[in-house]
Amino acid sequence: MAPVVAYQLEAANRALFAAHGSRPKVIDCTGQPAWLPPSGANAIFTFISAWWKAPAEPPPGWPFDVRWIQLASAGADAVPRWAYQGVTVTCSRGITAAPIAEYVINVVIDREKRLSEVRVASRAEALRLRDEELWRAMALGGVKGKTLGLVGLGAISREVAIRAHAFGMKVTAIRRSNTPSSLDFVEMRRDIHALVADCDHLVLCAPATAQTTGLINDAVLGGAKPGMHLVNVSRGKLVDHAALSRALTSGKVGYATLDVTEPEPLPDGHEFYHHPNVRLTPHVAWYSPNHHERLTGQIIQNLDRFARGEPLDNVVDPNTGY
Repeated sequence: MAPVVAYQLEAANRALFAAHGSRPKVIDCTGQPAWLPPSGANAIFTFISAWWKAPAEPPPGWPFDVRWIQLASAGADAVPRWAYQGVTVTCSRGITAAPIAEYVINVVIDREKRLSEVRVASRAEALRLRDEELWRAMALGGVKGKTLGLVGLGAISREVAIRAHAFGMKVTAIRRSNTPSSLDFVEMRRDIHALVADCDHLVLCAPATAQTTGLINDAVLGGAKPGMHLVNVSRGKLVDHAALSRALTSGKVGYATLDVTEPEPLPDGHEFYHHPNVRLTPHVAWYSPNHHERLTGQIIQNLDRFARGEPLDNVVDPNTGY
């Protein structure tokens, strides 16, 4: 039987799937509930955002003819547990790892070098800012010898670690399992408290699960190395924003770079929009100019397997949610 795909991804790439050798029927379901596919659809290609308003209980008849849900993201946290009933859920691990790692290294270097703070708009300002005493006052520094801590050690964290190590940083990490790092230069810590105690930059790369929700809280931030830079490129719900605000006030956190928040975006008037020590970006760390082409290539490889009845790649474990 040819695959029948309920399609919710980029319209420009739909024809590439339709031209697949398995001769699939690709049905445009943009804007429709992902959990109510058209009759006969045995696969759903969808963004994670299509599941944000999924009901708590499955619709009558679920999973209908659906056997496979393919997500365009590495995260699967919005997919309800009932969606896995009789269905294989796959994600797009690794597609965004390099762009996110580049984002992280960029904000880490910018925080250390303070380039946005030493820009000049006039000759007089250029002369004034040549004073070495001012550089000391604004803590103009560098990354070599600084410690970067990673929460999670998956595809994204590995790419961050490789780049940080190349800049001469010390890299530490924690992960859910007790297995050692496959990168010999990454030092594992026993828990989140040991990790934050000596890191200059803390990068959150872990998936959003029941165990990681609210992981960065008052207790954790209270034991952080003073002035730590927090970078969140995973999910906003990992951070207790009220606790982060208190840590910024106390100086335990010197700066926060947040590409994700909870909710997303934050409501109008939220203090982080104007906080001098917070950089908010609109969930852009994942982006690269050829993202959708690479994503399409990865999904087509899975479509090959689905059409041949073979095991799929990047299967999400319903017990862990990633």
